[in-house]
Amino acid sequence: MFHRTCFAVGVLIAVGLACLGQAMVMKPSRVMAMQRAENKNKLKVTVDEEFVKTYLRTFGYLNASLEDPTNEDMSEAVTAFQTFMGIPSTGVMNGATASLMARKRCGNKDVHPVLDTPLWKQDYLTWNITHFPTSISEEKLRELIQQAFSAWEVVINVSFIELPDASNADIVISFEHLENDWQNDATHLTIGRASGPIASRVWLSADEEYTTDPADDGILLFNVLVHELGHVLGLRHSADANSVMHPLFDRAMGKAHPEITNDDVERIRTFYDFTLTENLTDIAETSNTSYGCPTDIQVVSSMNIGRVNFFQDNLVWAFQNETFEPAKEIIEVFDAGPSYVNASTSIGNLTLLFSDREIHGYYYDKNGALTSAPGFPKVLHNRVIFYPEAAVPLKNGTILLLKDDVFATYDVFENVPTMMGDARVYFPNLPDNIVGAVPDSEYNMDLMFFFNKTKMIRYSMRSNQIEAVDDIGDFFICDL
Repeated sequence: MFHRTCFAVGVLIAVGLACLGQAMVMKPSRVMAMQRAENKNKLKVTVDEEFVKTYLRTFGYLNASLEDPTNEDMSEAVTAFQTFMGIPSTGVMNGATASLMARKRCGNKDVHPVLDTPLWKQDYLTWNITHFPTSISEEKLRELIQQAFSAWEVVINVSFIELPDASNADIVISFEHLENDWQNDATHLTIGRASGPIASRVWLSADEEYTTDPADDGILLFNVLVHELGHVLGLRHSADANSVMHPLFDRAMGKAHPEITNDDVERIRTFYDFTLTENLTDIAETSNTSYGCPTDIQVVSSMNIGRVNFFQDNLVWAFQNETFEPAKEIIEVFDAGPSYVNASTSIGNLTLLFSDREIHGYYYDKNGALTSAPGFPKVLHNRVIFYPEAAVPLKNGTILLLKDDVFATYDVFENVPTMMGDARVYFPNLPDNIVGAVPDSEYNMDLMFFFNKTKMIRYSMRSNQIEAVDDIGDFFICDL
């Protein structure tokens, strides 16, 4: 039962819980205060009841029309908060609950009435930023905003275009100082808030000390931007602590750097009438025991010894000397490798296999013998949110990762992206639905042969032009 007296006065944490003296009035930024009692084995925790009421009202757990909520009302609201946050649902304030209530967060509600969500009707959205923070350059901020938009572009077929004037923009972004009272939040924990689709606004705190380096402690501005843009597209908060749509920006609850989860993808594609593509883990579980020719080419890559690898499900075919070798399971060819591959390429004599977010590396000799490369497997940097569907070697030693219309150039040795953006802008005329690429030779990487499931496309990396398109079957004849 939720006891008002204990709630307002405090909790004694020892062997059991007991009520103590008069409650301590606290600053709004703190939920609970802890003081050592005379007995050092006991810790007195006092709760600011008014703050907790304000928090629960602000974020949708407590009906705002209840001026004087009952014990039962408060217990139900605390239970709802605890359930959403994934901690034991006791209905009683405790240290774990208070700790979560003290964290910086998004100002949007966690609990909403069941209402239809308005949706965007066009396949491109315009945006503008009106006020900038002083802690980050305009150039760097625009780069982060573009990357945040790109994270959603790979999920739904919507493009984002910056306009010079906010008056005609679909989405207006602004960094505001606390004195402007932009938060409309009496808890003073909000550092970002966004309206939903149609004439969207994104407000961000100009007073917050964000970090732009995922390796640093602190609140990563990129994550905040991706989160608020999720609201702009119609998503509400997720109870999954690993999701970028979780309301708490302090990531102590889950991963240090969250990601767009399968649940986020499924929800937003349902809004915009997209069919969720087959999960790669489901593909991995489908064992193809046929040792005939590949029937559904999913990944293509080359090794600089005249060998091309074709991947399908859990199998790999080697094409060398104009002949297909019988298929083998990937883990037979690549020791301790993944059971399936969603992208692959080679840099020099290093072959790379991408399996979801893992990067496996293997060195090979002139006879094709493979050995595991030191330092692998690695985990794809969290700035690259998408799962690569194709990997392309570049002559500067980096690789080009592609998914739909989004790309990242990637330094696999430093394990960091060096650039991200819209592939249609930086690589115009790039073929659609690429599953891999083979350079003309290790000495001529300006000419690339791109593959999709049925075609081989000769593409000039220098002029960004398609030079020829042929059926794969005209060049790779399989008679296994």
